[in-house]
Amino acid sequence: MAELRLRRLAVGSAGYAPPVIPREPQAGDLREDAGGSAPAGWRSDLQGKVPDAKKPEAGRRGGWEHQEACLRFYQLKTGHCVTGQSLNWTKKRPTPQCWWCYYQTQTRDHLFKECPEWKPQQKILWAEVKKETGRWKDRWKIRDLLADERCSRAVLDFLTSTDVGRRVRCKEEDAVSAVSEL
Repeated sequence: MAELRLRRLAVGSAGYAPPVIPREPQAGDLREDAGGSAPAGWRSDLQGKVPDAKKPEAGRRGGWEHQEACLRFYQLKTGHCVTGQSLNWTKKRPTPQCWWCYYQTQTRDHLFKECPEWKPQQKILWAEVKKETGRWKDRWKIRDLLADERCSRAVLDFLTSTDVGRRVRCKEEDAVSAVSEL
């Protein structure tokens, strides 16, 4: 026991560092003996950055629409989403009622499984989820759906094709804003 303490003290006080083991050269490493030139496929003005072959395609899933869907995806995933229930809880809405179908409480579960406004998109979403995972919508909790990587593409497509997670003004808010403008 005392020997172990002495060994720890010696290592700490003497500034002992473990020996550096050199790693094997990798395929993309620059070689000093070759004049430091970049490997094939790399642009010389971007040395040390992303190779041309790994850059995303220009038209692939880009633009604001995809960014907005990703934003709503993470808001839904973390529970900081725009639903009637959360807006009512923060006192930004008078009721938790769904603004699409007027169901009594708008939750993530309601929007992904039950809301009649989004039935066609829900069918597509759950068909893709079943194809990827083998589980139908009755077997999923929405938190698990949003956490499963196999379902991310289907959920993003669902969010892109719907307004789930976007805020829509209710009639009470329109009336209040009309009165305040007078």
